[in-house]
Amino acid sequence: MVYRSDSLNFPRSEAVSFEFAGDRNYVQGSDLYLCAAEHAQRLLPTPLDSAAAFAAFYRLTDRFATMVVHDGVAAPRLDGAFAIMRFWDGSRSFWFRFIEGELAVTGRYPYDENRIDGVVENGKIRGSSEYPPIKTLVSLTKKLHQSTLPDAAGRWLFTRLELQRALPMKGAGPLEVQLVSNWNNRITKSTVSADGAPIGSIGFSLVPA
Repeated sequence: MVYRSDSLNFPRSEAVSFEFAGDRNYVQGSDLYLCAAEHAQRLLPTPLDSAAAFAAFYRLTDRFATMVVHDGVAAPRLDGAFAIMRFWDGSRSFWFRFIEGELAVTGRYPYDENRIDGVVENGKIRGSSEYPPIKTLVSLTKKLHQSTLPDAAGRWLFTRLELQRALPMKGAGPLEVQLVSNWNNRITKSTVSADGAPIGSIGFSLVPA
């Protein structure tokens, strides 16, 4: 597979701002995904849900950020990034690095996680909501962990995503999550299906409450 690159216009940087979701005091990983996905949607020649996606989150932030966009297959150096993502299809590949800024996040938007319904059965959870699919996925995965690993001391955070078919900004259909790996109640991996078809996996990590 041959990827086209545009070394004259990349890398390029853009200041990005965020708001806290509901009563949280950190920027949600799902909001970082939505930020990068919105840009990827404009850069890729194919629809977002025809592209693949990767995301890794290394620490929480309560700050605005600089998003650095790289064009190419090879992963860029982290150079202090607190999160990194990649979206790619058969011809183009873009990386997004998020570097913490100095300005603190002060705004909030309404977000009620309880409105995301999911039924846990046999180590799986299935559900949908009016929120963007990535938010539905993260919430369902969190509820699955709380239900199946009730003795884990701390809070579960979204830390990794690997999708053969990226979640669009809206309209992904019912999602199903199944916990498949658990390393000492510290790091987990769960498979993800959309509309009954497997699309990848999501990783969570346990941090002190």
